[in-house]
Amino acid sequence: MENVRGLLSASQDGQPIFPEILNLLQFPVGKAASPWQRYRLYSLTTGSEYAGANAGNPSRPDHFLVKAEDYGIPQARHRIIIFGVRDDIPAEPEPLSKGSRVCSHGVLAGRPRVRSGLSRKDSSQEWRDAVKAIRQEPWWTDLEQPVQDRISRCLNSLEVPCNDRGGDYLPAAAACGYRPEWYLDEMLPGTLQHQARAHCPGDLWRYLVACTVQENYGRPFRVKDFPTGLRPNHRNLQQEDSRNIFADRFCVVREAGPSRTVVSHIRKDGHYSIHYDPAQCRSLTVREAARLQTFPDGTVAFAGYAADYTYGMERQGSGLMIKPEPCLFVRLVYQCGRRRPIYAKARIGKVLHILYRQNLAILSACIYLPHTIKERQGKDFIGLCYKILALPFRL
Repeated sequence: MENVRGLLSASQDGQPIFPEILNLLQFPVGKAASPWQRYRLYSLTTGSEYAGANAGNPSRPDHFLVKAEDYGIPQARHRIIIFGVRDDIPAEPEPLSKGSRVCSHGVLAGRPRVRSGLSRKDSSQEWRDAVKAIRQEPWWTDLEQPVQDRISRCLNSLEVPCNDRGGDYLPAAAACGYRPEWYLDEMLPGTLQHQARAHCPGDLWRYLVACTVQENYGRPFRVKDFPTGLRPNHRNLQQEDSRNIFADRFCVVREAGPSRTVVSHIRKDGHYSIHYDPAQCRSLTVREAARLQTFPDGTVAFAGYAADYTYGMERQGSGLMIKPEPCLFVRLVYQCGRRRPIYAKARIGKVLHILYRQNLAILSACIYLPHTIKERQGKDFIGLCYKILALPFRL
């Protein structure tokens, strides 16, 4: 069983519910049940068996909490994991082996540098001018002098990356500073889904300041570090003494440590996953978020209800990623959403076209469409795929 850590403190009518969950998992049909109807529960962090809340057993409920960053995973993802063994099976799981904490920089190293975009009138020159305009804002002098100096040095050497904003496919050599066997695919000649999203100028400045503050002072950035004039115009952010202020509303990925949990909210604005390089002024791309979650570089992210940058972010946290098999035997298994099948079909067609254009050996693919989609809606799309490849489909 796997669940979020909040289950440890959840209660009903003033009583904690986690011990009751453990009791139900141990004895789903009652304590008098046969051995094959009972379960022994083990902690994967200690390897000890849980014998009940009042049994004096060394395995406490919080021992079921697994902190991924303690086991070589580059993100701080905390989850309750309960390992159950049927009582008539004489076997015990071994505890997980702890490893050193991983730096995000090592995982993201080797990705092509890209710039963020502007939500309006985007171009390389417009972007550069918008970023440099930070020194003309009235709140600029409210920044501490070390922060001003660091930003000025960054702006003086600001250049547009050769890959500009990136794209769905970049023909750039892949590299990785941590566990390359996890990520790299020698059959993949480039980088998939590495495109920066667009922001308003105010967010570009916030990202630049946030990265610089965290880099200068070696501590997590907080909203209160923004000058008052740079804070977003949200009521709960403007109140300095309010308890409702979101201190970590803008969060920079730690360069020298594991990142925070990559959450699906990244598809909305990216404020919680800001790239640590101030010269790029952007949030994470789909590929970078995938790497922090240890998805191999050959995976492709899809989402059913979006037609722009958000397509990979909304579903990534729930594992909707497609992994090409070792010889690039790409098997695209996807279920279109009911609400906007046109967007879903367009996204699938775009990725198929990208892979086909790069002369990758796609041998087969399966697209699963729900029965609610009328045949005439998918007729043109299916016909196009049949022309490209001999693909099996099912309506």
